[in-house]
Amino acid sequence: MQALDEGLARIRETLQHSGQLDNTLFVFTSDHGFTLGDFGHIGKELPYDRITRVPFIVSGSGVPAGATCDQLLANIDIAPTLLELAGGVIPDTVDGQSFAKLIYAPRETLEPPREAILIENWSAIRCPGGKVQATYTSLRTADHIYTEWATGDMEYYDVVADPEQLNNLYPSLSADRKDELTRQLRRLRQAPMNPRFANLFQLHPLVVDNVVSAAFEPEPFHGYVEDERGVKSVQLELYCEETNRYWDGTDWTAEPTRVNATLDLPGGIITRWSWDLDTSQIAFREGRLRSRDTVVNVIATDVDGHQTRWNNAQTLQIEVDNPETWIDDPPGLFMPHAPFTISGRAADNRKLARLEITVRDLDRDLYWDGNEWTSERRQFDLEMSPDPEATGPGDHCRWTYTFDGPREGRVFIGVRAWDNDW
Repeated sequence: MQALDEGLARIRETLQHSGQLDNTLFVFTSDHGFTLGDFGHIGKELPYDRITRVPFIVSGSGVPAGATCDQLLANIDIAPTLLELAGGVIPDTVDGQSFAKLIYAPRETLEPPREAILIENWSAIRCPGGKVQATYTSLRTADHIYTEWATGDMEYYDVVADPEQLNNLYPSLSADRKDELTRQLRRLRQAPMNPRFANLFQLHPLVVDNVVSAAFEPEPFHGYVEDERGVKSVQLELYCEETNRYWDGTDWTAEPTRVNATLDLPGGIITRWSWDLDTSQIAFREGRLRSRDTVVNVIATDVDGHQTRWNNAQTLQIEVDNPETWIDDPPGLFMPHAPFTISGRAADNRKLARLEITVRDLDRDLYWDGNEWTSERRQFDLEMSPDPEATGPGDHCRWTYTFDGPREGRVFIGVRAWDNDW
């Protein structure tokens, strides 16, 4: 603060010499408060006084020394206040209201009186272990603060009795009091607008692995939406332009269809929505293309029926790995003298079409054609039978092959699986 004091002193001296000191107001304010572990948080963005309550100090000719004002003011009020003090015209489109008269008469009240201010946040915040999405809307009055989190959590603090905001009183409030707070918060947010989406919707290309080699984890979709009247529903529309078909949650269909997302705060002003794509379902559909780009559209509806459609919110690229096969027996590199039986399994998330096996003499670079070794590459189709031990979706089979030819040295055995997309 020493450097600040010295700088202010030089400014005052310059204004004194220029004759403008009595025509100047000095305004000191700051950015939001910065927490260092308070509420498990490092940084800003939370709806607590430690962060949102900042100093605003004015000095100048006609300003009473040492006086304080306890009116509810917000950062949207600073611009109209400075405009009025400078003799400018305040546009009708400005959200805030001037408190210029309070600077000279701190005991006066705003006209019209202000009962509450709005505090909001959309961005992620830093917490121990990483970032957490912190989307909320808050109602701050002279003696309390009420917060609706997009996750469905609620907070209510008496800032007079509990200035550190450590005791959440919301669970103990009556149903009437809770409804009153919600209505008061919505009055601050009233605007003739349809639901709005936050651009916090991220999705990476979806790669669907084979059923045997990987587990099919759900692919999560989530985002945030707000509306002054309250959000009633969020739906997703998954549309493949190449096939002109829609995903209904279990299969592709020619009829336009949507799936319903889950709202963390149904009817809330701001809510998080989420939906999980069942990859074990979308992967195992007959006649499906090997890969496809699916456009994900999101549709939000408020409680009064107003609707917003977010077209091309994201493109979901669905790719599926090739079929796989394994040689189970013999289990190692050792192979007995002919004849011997080779066996294994195969699986695919589509329909297996055929299996083929290649037997090659590595030392002589020859292939077995069923009767003799030849220099031309040879392969045999394998008989497939259902795998009784397989579980889960997809096509599973077992196969066997008996090699009864002569051999010398090293023999390579290769098995290839084909699905119905070839």
